[in-house]
Order: sequence, then structure tokens, then C-alpha cells
Amino acid sequence: MKDFKDIMAQIPFIDAHCHVMPRGVGKYASSGKPFAGHSQLAGLLLGYGSRMCFLTAGLPQEVVNLIWDGSMDPEECKTEVLKFLPLVEAALPVVFCRRGMAMLTGYEVDEINGDNWNHLDVLLAESGTGGDYAHLLSVMERDNITKLLLNMWTSWSAAYYGRYLDGLSDMDRADDSRAYSTLATFDSYAVAPFTEPTREYARIVGADAESFDGYDRFIEELADFFVLKREVKGFKISECYFRALDYVPVEKEKARAAFRENPSEEQVKTLSDYVTWRVLEQARRLQVPVQIHTGELWGETKVAQVSPMHLETAIRAFPDVKFDILHGGYPFMAELGILASNFRNIYLNLSAMPLRSMEQFEHWLGVYINTVSANRILVGTDVFNVECMAGCIDFIRAGCAAVASRMFQRGIASEGAIRRLFERILNKNACELYGIGDMSIMP
Repeated sequence: MKDFKDIMAQIPFIDAHCHVMPRGVGKYASSGKPFAGHSQLAGLLLGYGSRMCFLTAGLPQEVVNLIWDGSMDPEECKTEVLKFLPLVEAALPVVFCRRGMAMLTGYEVDEINGDNWNHLDVLLAESGTGGDYAHLLSVMERDNITKLLLNMWTSWSAAYYGRYLDGLSDMDRADDSRAYSTLATFDSYAVAPFTEPTREYARIVGADAESFDGYDRFIEELADFFVLKREVKGFKISECYFRALDYVPVEKEKARAAFRENPSEEQVKTLSDYVTWRVLEQARRLQVPVQIHTGELWGETKVAQVSPMHLETAIRAFPDVKFDILHGGYPFMAELGILASNFRNIYLNLSAMPLRSMEQFEHWLGVYINTVSANRILVGTDVFNVECMAGCIDFIRAGCAAVASRMFQRGIASEGAIRRLFERILNKNACELYGIGDMSIMP
């Protein structure tokens, strides 16, 4: 069977969904600050993706909280994590963290245990981990990653687009631009009325967000700020963490009645529908795509609520808005494929799938290649730290190579056609969708 690994390694990769944010953003955020515990190693192992593995293995949520806020003694922290690590050491988020740590520290171990924990923790602290620009750019250059499409949650976004970027030196601003193109989280939870992140955004754009009419204007003013001043490349909707994505248009006066500090559950949905519809209107006006989190259950929503099928009403209502549907809608991969087969404004983003299962990533990548036009498939990591990013890139390329080899063996496409296809999937599709220019080399 022909090996396409070398070809995949030569293609510059654009991470089409990434959360590896600059290290300094957290100090400006009003909430949800990055890991502030005593152990960098524990923070990485209990990061997004792998944390759920530990929780379902039995590590109590209250213990995770104590570790993350730095309230737990370092030795006790180590004991608690190592108690459950053997149960999840084959889970891919943990594997990628371990591989990435080895790559970046030069210290490779077969397993993380009590004998090497402290030494590895010290090496991580010394390796420049956590989003330092020089460190991040060196990893990107080594792994042939030419751009990260960065998205941050709520208060982190408000901090980044406001005080953080305003305070950067010219050199750091240039490095930020080299590493990132950004997508702003923009939905009714990210800009929820009467919250600190929304008040911070209102301060930044000089808007009144305390009254309904002011808040309604604020949505448009914030969209202009994002796109025209901060040059964001698209908006991100993450409400699938909290509700089904069954958006419907809402009359303005009904939304006005729902605009209150202590809304009922029905009023929360009413205002959420209204705000998201307004965000989609701004995306259409400013001609930027919209990423939407689907699948990947997190928080209190039910599994059925994370299905991308709920989006059909919005997709039909905005045929001129391009929807970048994240995570393949996992576990509703087939349903998303059917949607994409019928709506040309849907893009399939397989971000996070390599964190779940390489077998599923390869299977659904192959299915989508066979059923959807080649310009509408993207791949992202969905990782939050440099170590996990470094550890998973080779796996992503190997998965693409495995799909390519099967296509070649079955006579589906020639070597040249396969190269062109994966140049699109790993690079050009993201460039075209998000208008980031030629990313064949790092700027």
C-alpha cells in the first residue's frame, strides 16, 4: 500500500479550530482564568478533553476544582491524579499531552508515575509552556503549522480583544499576528446582559448595553468592532453547551420583554434566539463565516440537544452565511453529512475528532470526502495547550495519510489528485473560508 505520510508532512497545516491562547490574556479576564494551580503537569493532564476522561474514571469534580484553583497541596494533587491516570492513559487527549511534553522537554517516559512526576513538572515549568509567543512560534515552525484559528471563551475574549491587545508591544503584536487569526465567540451567553464580560465589551466599544434598545445597538457595534477594528475572521457560537441549537426568529418586542436580570427559562431561550439571529444578520452584513459548536457534550445539555440537525431552520434562513460546523457534530456525524450534502453553505470541521478516536476521524473523513465537495472539509485540533497541539499533529497527518492510502489503493484518485485534495483539507479551505490569504508558508 502506498504511504502518503511524507506528502502529508509537506502540507502546511492550518489549525481550523484552536484554543491555545497567549499566556498573558488570563490576568485581564474577569473569570474563567487559565490554570492557576501548583502543578503544571496536573493542569495539562486535567485540561479540556482529558479532564472528562478523568471525571468519568471516577476523579471527583470537587478534587479537580481544588487542583485547578491551587487549593490542593502539590503532593496530594499528584496522588489524586496518579490514582486515576492508569485508567485513562490510553485516552488520546492524555496520549497527546504525554507525547507533546516529551517533545518539548526532551524527557520521554513510557508512563507518568510517582518517580518521574516532580522532575517532569519542573521541566514543564522551564520549557516556556503556556503560550509564550517565541515558544509557540517555534513549535509551529517545527511542525509545519502556518496559522492557528484561535477562539477563546467569554471573559477571555473580552480581555484579549480589549486590554490585552491594546497593551502589546509592536514586537508581540507582530508575533500575535503571525501565529493567529481569530474568531470571536459571539452569542447570547458570551454577551449575556448584565454580566461583566458584556460590560467590558460595552466599555471597549463605548456602547450602552444596560437597556434593551442600547443592547440591541450594541450587538451591531460589537460586530463592527470585531471585524473592522480587530480583524476577526468569523464569529463563534458555543451555546450548544447550554441549549439545543433550534434557533427561530423572534419579534423585537417579545425579545424586549425577555430582557431582564432574572429571566425565566422561557425568556432565556427567547432572548437567546433573538441575539443569535442578530449575530447571524451581522455575519451576513459583514460577510464573515460563523463557527458553531455542535456535538461534544459539555455542561448540562442532553445528548440529543447537541445534534447539528437543530440548525436547519437557521441554515435555511441565511443561505448567504457560511456555517463552519465544528466537531463533525459528533456523535451525529451521519446527520451532519446529510445536511452538508443538501446545503452548500455548510462546512464540515473535524476538529476534536482526533482527540476522541483516530479510527472515527479516519472513517468520517473518508465518508465526507466521498460525499461532500472538496472545498468544504476542514480539520482543527481543538486543543488548549502547546503540549497537546505538538503531540497530536503527527497523528492528524498520519490519519490523513491512512485515508489517502485507501483511496489510492481502491483506485478512487491518483496520487496527484490526492495531494491536491489534502492541500485543500489541511490548508486552502481554511484560507478561502476565513479570508486569511496564502498560508503555504508562515508569514
